[in-house]
Amino acid sequence: MKSNKIVLIIIAIVLVIGIAGGLLAYSIYGKDDSRTASADLTAIYVYMGGNYYLGSTAYVAESTDTTDTFSFYSVSDYAEGDIDYISSSDINVATVSGTNITIITTGVFTLTYVTNVTETNTVAETLNQEYQVVEGVNVADYEHLFYGVEQNLPVVIHNNIALLDPRAVEYAIPHDGEEEALELDASLFGNGYRLDCSRILNLSESSNENPIKVTSNDVVIQDVHFTGIVMEEGQGLDVLETSGRIVKVHKEEDGERLTGIKILHCAMENAHILISIKASDIQIKGCILKNASDSCVSICTTMEGTSNIDVENCAMANSVVSCMTFWNAEDITDPANFIILNISGFLDLYNWKSLANAKIVPGTESVAPLVNPIIKKEMEKEENEDYFYEYDDTNYIHCGIIVISSKIGGHGNHPTMNGFEEVGFEERTYPLPSIATRFLTTCVLYGYNQEVNIMPDEQFGDNEDLYIELLNGRED
Repeated sequence: MKSNKIVLIIIAIVLVIGIAGGLLAYSIYGKDDSRTASADLTAIYVYMGGNYYLGSTAYVAESTDTTDTFSFYSVSDYAEGDIDYISSSDINVATVSGTNITIITTGVFTLTYVTNVTETNTVAETLNQEYQVVEGVNVADYEHLFYGVEQNLPVVIHNNIALLDPRAVEYAIPHDGEEEALELDASLFGNGYRLDCSRILNLSESSNENPIKVTSNDVVIQDVHFTGIVMEEGQGLDVLETSGRIVKVHKEEDGERLTGIKILHCAMENAHILISIKASDIQIKGCILKNASDSCVSICTTMEGTSNIDVENCAMANSVVSCMTFWNAEDITDPANFIILNISGFLDLYNWKSLANAKIVPGTESVAPLVNPIIKKEMEKEENEDYFYEYDDTNYIHCGIIVISSKIGGHGNHPTMNGFEEVGFEERTYPLPSIATRFLTTCVLYGYNQEVNIMPDEQFGDNEDLYIELLNGRED
C-alpha cells in the first residue's frame, strides 16, 4: 500500500501550532467548494408521516397546574377560520367542542375537519388528521418549555421556539446561573417545529455551550428542527467554529452510562458539533445533519464505558472534519470500552474535500500562507494518487467517518464498525509518518474511494422525496 502523508501532515501541523488543544479536528477543503447553509428553515412536517403529537395535559400557569382542555389548530391550519365542524374518531381518547379538544387518555384518534362553503371555496372539503396522544405537556413558548423540562416531564411542542439563556431569564434563576442547557430527563416531541438555538450557541468563545443536554435513560427526541447559528449567504463553515454543540448526550457522572436514547426524524444545522456522544447507547434514525465546523456527530471513546450507536436512514453534509468522528484522549486498555457503530438502511454523507486550493481547518487562516504550500507540495507527489478520487480534473478525498486517537491514547482507538460496506464505504488506514506519531496513534477513514454513490460536485438538497426515504427507508 502506498504511503499517504498529506492528511497526517496536516494534523501534525495543526497540533504543532496548538490549535485543537489535545485531540484534533482536522480537514482540508478548497474555498471553491466550501459549503453554506440553506436559507430554508421551514418546519419538517412531512417527517411525521401524518401523525401529529399531543400531550395529555397543557400548562395554564408556571406551577404544575394543568388542564386537559385546550384550543388547538392542527397542521391543516390553512383551513383555519373556514372550518364548519370538527369531529373525533375515538371519543374515548379525545372529544371536541368547537375548536376545543378535550384529551381523555393516551392513544390515537383522527379528527375530521369539514370546511365551510365560501365564495372562494365552493365545495365543502373533508380533511382528516391523525393525532398521537402521549404522556406529557403541550407547550408553545420558551417559558412553558422551560418549566416542563425543569419538572422532568415529556414535552410536546406546538410552535417555533427560540431558546433563551436561562441565566438571563428571571423565572429560570433556579438554574444556578451557570448551566445554559435544557437538561432532558424526559422525551421531547417537536411536531416538526423549530427550536432556535442561536442565542445559546452565540454565548461562548470556546465551543462548549450546549442548548440541549440529555441526562437520563430512555429519552426520545423526535420531529424537532434544531437550528444553530444564522449563516449569511456565501459564508463558510469557519463562522461556526466557536458555536458549541446542539445536543450533548452524556451522563457526566463517572461510571454512569446512558441507555435507550433515540433521536428520530430530526434536522440539525449550523453549529460546531451537532450531536456529541460519550458513554451512551443511542439510535439516530431518519435525521438530516448538516453544516458543522467540526463534525455532525462526534463520539468520544472513554474509560467511562462504551457507546453503542445505531444509525439508520440518515443524511449528513458539510462538516470540516468528517460527518462522524470517533476520537479519544485517554489510554483505553479495556477493549470493552471501544465503541460499536451499526449502520443500517442508507447513510448519505456529502463531505468531499477538494484538494485544489486546499486550506487548513477554520481558525488557522493566520498560518495559511506558511502551511498551504507544504500541503500542496505533498499532494502533488505521485505516490499519493491512489488515495484520492479524480473527478473533473480535480483530486478529492471523501471524509465520511474518521477514527482518530491522540498520543495519550497509547493503545489507539479501535471501534467496531458494522454496515459500512453495505452503504458503499471503504476502510482506509493511513500510515503514520514520523512527524505525526509524536501526536497520533490511530488514523482510519471510512468513505467512498473509487466506487462512489455521491459525486464530489453533488450538493445536498432536502426535498419531499428524501423526507419520505428518511421516514420509511429507501427502496433498493
